[in-house]
Amino acid sequence: MLILVCVVSQVFSQDFQIEKRDWKQLATLADQEIKESSGLARSYHFPDCYWTHNDSGDTPRAFLVDRKGVTLSVCNVTGAKAVDWEDIASFQAGGKSYLLFGDIGGNSQSRKTIELYLIEEPGSKEVTSATTRKSLFAPNLATTVVRIPGGVTDFESLAVDVSSQSILLVEKRIFGVRVFTIPLDLAAGTRTVDAKPIGQANVPFATSCDISSDGGRLAIISYAAIYLFDRTREKEGNWEAWEEALKRPPKAYKLPKLVQPEAICFRTDGEALIMTSERLPTPLVEMEIPPR
Repeated sequence: MLILVCVVSQVFSQDFQIEKRDWKQLATLADQEIKESSGLARSYHFPDCYWTHNDSGDTPRAFLVDRKGVTLSVCNVTGAKAVDWEDIASFQAGGKSYLLFGDIGGNSQSRKTIELYLIEEPGSKEVTSATTRKSLFAPNLATTVVRIPGGVTDFESLAVDVSSQSILLVEKRIFGVRVFTIPLDLAAGTRTVDAKPIGQANVPFATSCDISSDGGRLAIISYAAIYLFDRTREKEGNWEAWEEALKRPPKAYKLPKLVQPEAICFRTDGEALIMTSERLPTPLVEMEIPPR
């Protein structure tokens, strides 16, 4: 795998320059129950804190960690399954904060559909102390069953774009990953939707993604590099469609020293990226990024 990733990285670097950025390790996650950090999302209730979850093999739960690597809370999602959780997204809508979990992994290539689970982000009433690891329960509000045209392949990346009321799903492939979209729906219950392909991203082995809070940037991490796709404003002041942004070469940045990086999110202010690794010990890394 390592040799293949190096070869792919060299091939893709011919299309655009991979820039080096300064980064720093904030902490090592202290919680030994976080064995494979597979997704990462900023908290809107707790400044400088992040939600993460394990890859397949764990129960449906997420861990709230701070910048020192301390677990503040463990949120168990009732009414949800965890076949292969691969990514998580956080967003705000209607004055509330939400977490969306992606049970989207398809390594076995045997799934007919993938599923998304939505909860309201636990707030300060549930997480009362920064010194106590508090276990809590949050009900699954909505289940979205997603059908992929041509069948499910392997997905490890999802992001929520409130500005367009949509969810992006990014495929994990060696070359030319496909990007799909489905509507963002906060209504309770279970629904089945068909994902719509909107383009390809020149990214090998996409393992996680996130959209900035303002909706203008898409970050994708892979085994080769970090990729940023920027949207431009239209005359009316709205963001252009992701279909247009994906047609342009992304900005690419060299990875920090991470073994098997599979989780990324924007810092709340959008001026830095936060990353973890699936391997123990799990580093929590921050990398400043240039403004648009």
